[in-house]
Amino acid sequence: MGTEYRNEVNRKTRIKTNEVLERLPFLCSEFFAGRELRLTEKTMLAYARDFEGFFRYLTETKEEFLHYDIHDFQVEDLAKVDATDISWFIRLAKERGNQSRTIERRLSSISTLFEFYIKQRRLDFNPVNAVDRAKVVRKEVIRMDTDEKARFLETVRSGHGLSGRSQKWHGRNGTRDYAIMMLFLSSGMRVSELVGINIGDINYDECYVSIIRKGGKYDEVFFSDSTAEALRQYQDIRNQYHPSEKEKAFFLSNRGVRIAVGTVEVMTKKYAAASIPGKADKITPHKMRSTFATDYIRATNDIWGTAEALGHESIQTTTIYTDRTNKKKERRNLV
Repeated sequence: MGTEYRNEVNRKTRIKTNEVLERLPFLCSEFFAGRELRLTEKTMLAYARDFEGFFRYLTETKEEFLHYDIHDFQVEDLAKVDATDISWFIRLAKERGNQSRTIERRLSSISTLFEFYIKQRRLDFNPVNAVDRAKVVRKEVIRMDTDEKARFLETVRSGHGLSGRSQKWHGRNGTRDYAIMMLFLSSGMRVSELVGINIGDINYDECYVSIIRKGGKYDEVFFSDSTAEALRQYQDIRNQYHPSEKEKAFFLSNRGVRIAVGTVEVMTKKYAAASIPGKADKITPHKMRSTFATDYIRATNDIWGTAEALGHESIQTTTIYTDRTNKKKERRNLV
């Protein structure tokens, strides 16, 4: 399992969080101390950045705080924030081009901070609850249909349609890339989970790979027999990347070290552009996860099994794939 990789990612994220915390008031450190065991490192960093943006907004716009440094804020100062401040915060965010989802996430972070101190009986009012919040329109699930998936995988396997330079690199990396894409589409795992796989994590006899999910949870993710064959073929040539004896990563970059998330994202775009150009700008590793999810739920009609396969903690997260599948069935029934 990629425990060492996950720990290293968390360590780097924690460093970034601490850098932001140094610029924030002590009340934010109290907030994190009370929730640290329940929050992932990535979530803590997102909260910290949202808090910093909100406190900076207050020092730039609210008369009582114009002379403040962000460090100066006390819990008592939060009691001076009212619904008008939140409304102007939303308006300013829109003027700066922020999307509704981004604004809603920031409001959710700010609201959580207020609720934390309300529960401690140090505040009485949450101004975020006093404003009308825009209803966030659920994005359409982007996925590959059966024909698109076949064309995509054929391009990854053969290299047909790639540019001259990409064709050259395909001769070296095609086997690796095909194994990666087959694993994505066969398992629905996240890109961070895939790059974290180590040698020894794959059980070829029972067709599963041991991974570390979001939140550091261990899981076993199953894949198809054809994916197992693609993984074996890559493992047979893995040493061509000249890894050091200490390198445990299963998927390697051209430098012989663990492949990066960004490399996999660029790789995905490259093959999508060559195989399904009309949709290339929308195809990412996460969209292949969406493809797996909708295929799985369509084949099994089992939302709980789909949630388990995707590693979702809440079934509500999985319903976006159910909605899309059911709507397609409804449209067929109208014909």
